Amino acid sequence: MPAMTIDAAAASLPPMSGDFVLLGSGALQLLLPQSDVGAAEHLGRRPRPSGQPGLFEIDAADGQAFFVVALSPRMEPMAEFPEGRFVLTSFPGHAGLMVCWDDARVLGRVSLQPRALPAAMLADDAPVDAYVEFGERIAFCCTGDRLLAHVFAALN
Repeated sequence: MPAMTIDAAAASLPPMSGDFVLLGSGALQLLLPQSDVGAAEHLGRRPRPSGQPGLFEIDAADGQAFFVVALSPRMEPMAEFPEGRFVLTSFPGHAGLMVCWDDARVLGRVSLQPRALPAAMLADDAPVDAYVEFGERIAFCCTGDRLLAHVFAALN
């Protein structure tokens, strides 16, 4: 089966090389620079609603609470916490907020060929404008700052 491509005519961008993290939540696959993603942790129990839609809360081992967001395939905070999410990632400079994923993989020392998203898929408020192909999978390119700015805007 040939690799899935959003648009065979999509413009190639300059190659990206380095260390990246592939974060997945169902159909949503994001590729971020590894330096933009903090430590990953295992979610030991289901977070409780915080009182603000899309934002959940969990107690840390030190007794402090932190907030958790679970993203939909459209990159929107989900109103109900989904089953099967168990990987938490933090983001440098954003203590107290974690995003929960199905999967997190470090891709060390790779060279990738990003492609621009077709104009029909671009949105003014979306934190992605390019993608890379991994066999039959597509991951959208993002940075930690753009992702969290999108999450904070959606929560407000």
